[in-house]
Amino acid sequence: MMLKTLKDLTNGASGINQELVYQLGIDIFMNTVLRIIDDITDDFYQLKEEVLYFFVGLLQGRNIEIMNYIAYNFEVTVLYQQVITLVRKCFVMEAKKKDIINSLPKAEQEAKKLQWEKQAKVKRNDKKVQPSKPS
Repeated sequence: MMLKTLKDLTNGASGINQELVYQLGIDIFMNTVLRIIDDITDDFYQLKEEVLYFFVGLLQGRNIEIMNYIAYNFEVTVLYQQVITLVRKCFVMEAKKKDIINSLPKAEQEAKKLQWEKQAKVKRNDKKVQPSKPS
């Protein structure tokens, strides 16, 4: 909740709020962005998303000092590698699901698929969203 409040304070062109939050220190959020955990379904990734939006909010004020700080601490190559790693984790997770379903008796396969589809609903902005199905 605190992070959402900070994000809302810094969103838009509210330069005074952005400078104040920056002066109080944003270092504590750096490790959240740079960290990857194995369980991609963990709530940690919702926190990470909020932190990234918080940094985007800070950048919207176009304060040179803030922009330089974030540019210096977030290497594009590191963020790119994180995206690659997370996509691989998603792929492995889906492949494991297929193996598990195929190992079950035919009668249980459909029930397991429905159970996982129900669990796959993602909660974003306090709304449950059904992930898009591939076409």
